[in-house]
Amino acid sequence: MSFLYPGFLWALTAVSIPVIIHLFSFRRHKTVYFSQTRFLESVQKESRSRTTLKQLLILLSRILAIAMLVFAFAQPVVFQDENTLDSSQSPYVVVCVDNSYSMQNEGENGNLLNIAKQKATEIAEAFGQDVQYFLMTNDMPPRFYRPMSTDDFMNEVSKIEVTPVSLTLTNTMERLRRTTSSYLTEDAAMPVYIISDFQKSTTDFKSFDGIDRYDLQAVLVAGVRQQNLSIDSVWFAAPFRQAGKPEQLTVLVKNHGNQAYNDIPVNLKLNDSLRGVSSMDIESNANAEILLNYTNPLNGVQRALVEIDDYPVSFDNRFYFTYNLEMQKSILLINGRDAAPFPVSVYEDDTHFDLTEIEEDQLDMSVLNKYDVLIFNGLNYISEGLAAQLTDLAENEISMAFIPGTDMHTESWNNYMKALKGPQFAAWDSTKRNLSDIAWEHPFFKGAFSERQENVDLPFVHGSFPMQNSQMSRGENLIIFENASPFMEMLPVENALMYVFSSPLNTDYGNFIKHALFIPVAYNMAMNTPTSRKMYHFNGEETGIVIPSINAGSETGVEIRRHSGDDAIIPRWLSTPGGVKVFIPPSLIYPGHYDVFVNDEFADVFALNIHPAESSMEFYDTESLKAAAETNNFELSHLYEAETLDMSQKIKEKEQGTALWPWFLLGVLLFVTVEILLIKLL
Repeated sequence: MSFLYPGFLWALTAVSIPVIIHLFSFRRHKTVYFSQTRFLESVQKESRSRTTLKQLLILLSRILAIAMLVFAFAQPVVFQDENTLDSSQSPYVVVCVDNSYSMQNEGENGNLLNIAKQKATEIAEAFGQDVQYFLMTNDMPPRFYRPMSTDDFMNEVSKIEVTPVSLTLTNTMERLRRTTSSYLTEDAAMPVYIISDFQKSTTDFKSFDGIDRYDLQAVLVAGVRQQNLSIDSVWFAAPFRQAGKPEQLTVLVKNHGNQAYNDIPVNLKLNDSLRGVSSMDIESNANAEILLNYTNPLNGVQRALVEIDDYPVSFDNRFYFTYNLEMQKSILLINGRDAAPFPVSVYEDDTHFDLTEIEEDQLDMSVLNKYDVLIFNGLNYISEGLAAQLTDLAENEISMAFIPGTDMHTESWNNYMKALKGPQFAAWDSTKRNLSDIAWEHPFFKGAFSERQENVDLPFVHGSFPMQNSQMSRGENLIIFENASPFMEMLPVENALMYVFSSPLNTDYGNFIKHALFIPVAYNMAMNTPTSRKMYHFNGEETGIVIPSINAGSETGVEIRRHSGDDAIIPRWLSTPGGVKVFIPPSLIYPGHYDVFVNDEFADVFALNIHPAESSMEFYDTESLKAAAETNNFELSHLYEAETLDMSQKIKEKEQGTALWPWFLLGVLLFVTVEILLIKLL
């Protein structure tokens, strides 16, 4: 029990008044003479005992009446939890309303979002006009970042609608801290009410700095698990795409329910045209991979869409993605002074490549950034200037291949490779070695072979500069010798990919360029250029896209337009060595394809989807939510069940406590009545 006005307790000293009255009676006694008092002795003894008891009872009644009156003025209250943080003095209250797609679900008492809005209203009714409110939702419009009055809060709550934005509990807490940190006070914790269905996939309990400055309380709006299929992700089997070539797309579908499905149709659309049709069977609580085979259309940007047919949860039935079919890859072949001829026919006979061949002496380093692929064939020495230029080029999305010459200056190459955390070359070794294995499962070789072949006849070499990798090396072995040392290694550097060979590609030193393996290696080396382009993004991610080959200045104008609409958004962008990086603004929340325009000309496209975590229809109940919070040291001072309580009354009891002063006033009347009865009846 606590007192709202403990200063009144000093008035308890007033109980000394009846004590003084009792000890010093000022009543005058009248003497009555009797001729004979012997017969009154027993009566006198009995009267004194009764009088003493009567006076003591009257004294006790007066003391208790005064004490009860003092306690009533001090206003005693009892809180539900005496360990609750003191939030009653905070001038601000935060209400977080989960309005993600899962809140479209139906509970026992109706739509979950409608229940959540009703509970938010009841919270405001409990606190009234004496505080200001922060309203936080998943989409969080700019006007919500300031405190608002009760009337404004009620009005905004009534307008809340379901949004595609999915936030984890950690995201919500981080936003809470950013929004309210400047409004915290030293003498009170800020009350925070989180109203949600507490979907398990998004409720990631994590403690954060300053959590003790908030009185965190959960309002559980219980959802019902429903049957649901969702498209989780898509990917291609091969690492690159070509116009007019067969393609195979893998679609991962998840079954979030306990019911199996058969013959669910799966459709693929490219640029609004149906390109692939399939169907699937999927067991309960399982995943299924569906293969869609089709032929790529003409070159250019492809706006793709995969969709399934599922009811009643349908917001995740569509999955958007994009990819680009480039016209040509530009290749620059730089031959060393004494290098053996490179078999250029592998590129010249293919329209996908535009090959330029020069000698080492003709190299103009200023034009290197104009090419997608650089092949250094037989360079014995790498100068400091070329090394510095290639280091700068690594910020671009290019591929580089290094084929040693027979007189390679290993020290210069090792210095360069050491800075890149690449392999180190040993002295020339003329030992004949057979290639023994290929990284069949590596993405570089995806699509190069129809199936893995055992005991295949691999090439041999008559000499090499053995490559050695340290523990810090980032290289990946693609082809190795019998002694497990690498013949070909792939080294990621910044945004570039480097392919490093240990032996000259020369018929005098082996049969690699005559072997059937050379064609897929040379082809994939040119086609498998790195790209920062993602096939798809999820709303709510803090990410961006890089548009290469654009020189941006202060007058550059960048816009994002939804492909199916006319709305335009001016995003934040940044000029980088690789081009223009355009940041996807948080205000883009609806799934679909979005076109990027630079200076009013089409530049690129990206796809936005709902986060897959929103598709899981598993929710916490009261007990499991309490247990999860305690396990993760996430301090919830209270957990309310929205469907079974009056939030307004419960909050008043928690924040203001249960007032006991009426009972103490009744106690005053009771003891005054007792005193009167003692005086009259005894």
